[in-house]
Amino acid sequence: MNSVPFALILLFIGSTLFTLAECTIGGTVNCYQCNVFNQGAREFCANAERKMYNCTGCMKTKTRVYMHDQWLRYKYVTVISKYCIQYMNYKLEEGCYTKSADQGYIRRCYCYSHWCNSANKNSNRTLVTVGLQVLFTFFVFNWIRGS
Repeated sequence: MNSVPFALILLFIGSTLFTLAECTIGGTVNCYQCNVFNQGAREFCANAERKMYNCTGCMKTKTRVYMHDQWLRYKYVTVISKYCIQYMNYKLEEGCYTKSADQGYIRRCYCYSHWCNSANKNSNRTLVTVGLQVLFTFFVFNWIRGS
């Protein structure tokens, strides 16, 4: 048996096991965090999203309230915040939960995969890694059949 295809197959199996371990072992994910107070200073989402590691889950909130800060002047204010949940005794089901508040609402969205609380829905590294592994496997098997 040729050693090159065997080495490629072992590399594929190793990278697959690494991906599975990254997704399942330890139960931690990486999240973005912004529009929260950190050591007395507010970190705005517009400036930069802070990358947080070893989170139990990620949360993204959208708060919309009706304000009247001047006489006879009213306006809606919307704030989006992102959080790294580090200590959670129980997990809510992944999804969004809305609660009305002050003629507005608060929507909290929970998720449990890497970077899932970003604005970009295609930021999941695991999906890209699995796609590359499938493509790699396709080329390896075609190369083996051609030899």
